[in-house]
Amino acid sequence: MRAEVKGIFSTDVGDLKHFVPKEHDFGILIRVMVGPEGMDGEESFDITVCTPEWFRQQYELSDVVVARHHLIVFEYDYDRIVNKIKSIIERCEGSSWNEVAEKVARYGYWEFEDYTEGMEMARMMCKCGETLSTVQVPNEIELFVYTDFEMDEINAMEINDPLDIPDPEREVWRCPHCERIYVFDGNKVIRTYVLEEDEEGENGGK
Repeated sequence: MRAEVKGIFSTDVGDLKHFVPKEHDFGILIRVMVGPEGMDGEESFDITVCTPEWFRQQYELSDVVVARHHLIVFEYDYDRIVNKIKSIIERCEGSSWNEVAEKVARYGYWEFEDYTEGMEMARMMCKCGETLSTVQVPNEIELFVYTDFEMDEINAMEINDPLDIPDPEREVWRCPHCERIYVFDGNKVIRTYVLEEDEEGENGGK
């Protein structure tokens, strides 16, 4: 899987293509929408495009700065900036969207960057391109699926507080867009189920 730039705009500037900085030294935020190549779905990555002097003016001389998520330029040239962004981002690839996004996040601040630490399976991209996230609680993604045997065991526990109900053996997610079902063993998808509609008249369908 490879990254593809789906769009570029700025929250600071209305028209990037025709933007003319008021001063030679400038800094603007550029938001790059990136998703898997040839698939629907995209997520945002923010890059500060600035001149060296503008960057220096943001800090004290005594500061020591790790300049992540910055693109340093010596003049504003829309085409060169966009081409550079595309060239560095679209070479990012991996076996899953999470792996690709983590590589893209080296260059731009990922909208989900703060969620990944300690929450490896808090989000993923469905095969249809929809971003699935269980970061917010409650959500419509995660399903709690129990067998009859598991429910009998839970009922026998005489639990009064719902928070004491044990989690199911497997974590199950459902995509609200295509209705795919993903079954996890830890952080690994072990089963994927795709919705099939019955043909007309089959199994009692009308």
